[in-house]
Amino acid sequence: MNFRLKIRQPLLILASLVLAACTTSTPAPTVAIPRGGNGARAATTPTAVPSQIIATQSIVTVDGALSLNSPALALGFGTSSKVRSVKVKVGQTVNLGDVLATIDDAALQDAVIDAQANLDAIRASVAQQAIPATKEDIAAAEASLNSAYASYNTVSAGSLASDIEASRKSVEGARISLQSSQASRDLACSSRQGTTSESCKQAEASLGNAYEGWISAQDVLNKILAPPTGDALTQSYASIVSAKNKLAALKAGISDTQQKINDTQIVQAAAALQRAQDALASSQLIAPCQCIVQDVTISPGSNAGSTAFTLVNLSGIQFKTTNVSERDIAKLKPGATASVRLRSYAEPMTAHVASILAQSSGTQGNTATFTVLLDIDKSPRLLLPGMTGQADVTVGPGSP
Repeated sequence: MNFRLKIRQPLLILASLVLAACTTSTPAPTVAIPRGGNGARAATTPTAVPSQIIATQSIVTVDGALSLNSPALALGFGTSSKVRSVKVKVGQTVNLGDVLATIDDAALQDAVIDAQANLDAIRASVAQQAIPATKEDIAAAEASLNSAYASYNTVSAGSLASDIEASRKSVEGARISLQSSQASRDLACSSRQGTTSESCKQAEASLGNAYEGWISAQDVLNKILAPPTGDALTQSYASIVSAKNKLAALKAGISDTQQKINDTQIVQAAAALQRAQDALASSQLIAPCQCIVQDVTISPGSNAGSTAFTLVNLSGIQFKTTNVSERDIAKLKPGATASVRLRSYAEPMTAHVASILAQSSGTQGNTATFTVLLDIDKSPRLLLPGMTGQADVTVGPGSP
């Protein structure tokens, strides 16, 4: 790259005022001394006037191109749902908040409905718990507790003697029925036709039923005679504990622990609803800026992907040069004025130094070069990334 150094103010004023003491052969004039007094001659000393040094400014001309101060935006959906509609096309200018595309949101709407219903149910349950218990509620809870105690006592005491006696009679009746069925079978099957006769077959079936009835009666008696199992006692006692807790809760109202549990459930349900609502809102892809649509990769009916649109924000376009010499970089200050001439336009545009990047962009010969970004003042011209040109940047004197 070539650099042209222009002198904006080539005037270097070297004005020096020299006071010269001129000596002549004429005697210095005498000062009259009044009579009767003493007098003296006052000596005069010349004052030196300093010379005025004016700092110079210069112009550095550099090549460069327009660039975006923020990268192109890649937007997409966070789901693979079907695309319902695409609202924009390539090259279109969109404004902040414009809808770019939508996806099928039926499942997302169902999720919001379910989450809202769950939150409402939890809130209703919490509200119900906050209602003070009535006398009827407490009486019913006390009755349930008494019933649980009675059941436990029955299980722990075992079967009643009357139940045992009734079961034994049932077994004896089943045994007599079995003997009677067996006698009938023997008689029916001893005929001339033997076991092939219809009467023999029916007698065999009756004998089988009588046997099953006798076995069932025996099982019932064995269970009645057996002591209560540990599982039965545990289950019966658990019913007592549950009835006690319910009665205590009705009398005491909501405890601090239960209130914390209720609050946690409401917070979690509300968070789930918010996530569902956010997911539903994401079914519309919204433009985050006033941008130009650079690329569109989806169409109605296709699957939504992570990248659907590429947007370019032209509001922050800058002139970027990477070849400012290290000899000039120390004299360049942020805010310095510049004039940018693009090849696309005849008239120059005003700009200001926005920033000077610390990392060297390379070398030219034995001289390091640096990158400088210029903010172009508001202009009605269409400025696009990649447009090339030159910039005249004002630099001041270097540091001493």
